[in-house]
Amino acid sequence: MKKLVGALTVVLALAVFSSPQLAYGSGAAKIGRWFKVANFTIRVNSWKCGIKTVGDPNNGGTFTAQKSFCLASLTVVNSSKVPAEFDNSATVTDVRGRKFNENDSAAVYANEKIDNFYNPTINPTFALTGNIVFDVPKADKFINLQIQEVTQPVWNIVSANVTV
Repeated sequence: MKKLVGALTVVLALAVFSSPQLAYGSGAAKIGRWFKVANFTIRVNSWKCGIKTVGDPNNGGTFTAQKSFCLASLTVVNSSKVPAEFDNSATVTDVRGRKFNENDSAAVYANEKIDNFYNPTINPTFALTGNIVFDVPKADKFINLQIQEVTQPVWNIVSANVTV
């Protein structure tokens, strides 16, 4: 596995039931540091690219990339007083401005030890750690990771930047 060297910006677009709160340290967050966005406190644990397969051949099988996988490992904590659904649909933007969606099929294998990392309802104070997976051109460089939280009927969008 190769670690991407350079800048990665994480923009979290969250729609929530309550009014949004700007992430503390907005614009200054780093990989491994916690930041608060609306109902969630989030940490981007790592960003790794150059991965050919995800999963465990001895436990559920593996999934092979068409090109190359990048994995964003996140820990999400519900910091509100009510259960909240974390809808972690995501896109990543490369240096050429091309956008790539997450690969849900690969994520099933990358998160096989987790009951549910896609659209989970997280109880107050509970945390969930998992991977968002992207199938992207090999050796591509990325500048922006966008995770969207969509809760109807209100759209509140806040952002935080994470540099690696």
